[in-house]
Amino acid sequence: MKRRFYTTTELAEVVGCTPRALEARRHHGLSPAFEHVGKRVIYFPEDVEPWLKTDEARAMRARASKNTDKVCETTRREDRAGG
Repeated sequence: MKRRFYTTTELAEVVGCTPRALEARRHHGLSPAFEHVGKRVIYFPEDVEPWLKTDEARAMRARASKNTDKVCETTRREDRAGG
């Protein structure tokens, strides 16, 4: 079944960032088109899929990947140190 929409949390998971980072991009006009439904924000696949190919989305994934690498490296250091 085809997806009807993404929530902010779901799209953040796809991109590999936090919902807050996606909200910040939305505030600056750097996210895919969205709509408010009550208090929720939703993104439609027909807007998300092309956006995922943009430089902005690629940059967000790259930043998220670097942050994940830092977290993993910190965890490895703590594991080696016994902490």
